[in-house]
Amino acid sequence: MRCLPLVLVVLMACGRDARPPGILDDRQMTLFLVDIYLAEARMSQFPMRPDSAQKIFQAYERKLAERYGMSDSIVRLSYQYYFEHPKEFDRILEAAIDTLSLREQRMPFNTQSQ
Repeated sequence: MRCLPLVLVVLMACGRDARPPGILDDRQMTLFLVDIYLAEARMSQFPMRPDSAQKIFQAYERKLAERYGMSDSIVRLSYQYYFEHPKEFDRILEAAIDTLSLREQRMPFNTQSQ
């Protein structure tokens, strides 16, 4: 009988951190962020006012979400979920950075290895 409250607390704690339905999983969020970072890098090459860049980037983000078969609301909810779970978000960011680093190393014009 003494174990019942402990079991209930553990079960409630486990259920509370479960990812809500529709939220991008770690892999999907990583791939999405990689594409976002690549888009930001491309946009930084063009001189434009910040408000213009933001409008263009928002349009690109919507197109990217469509390409992944997601709605804007799923993207927003996923960002919100991962911002509220910083340890998970840190893992995703590390994976995205690793992915970008590997892509950079594989580029034929990479001069860092010479």
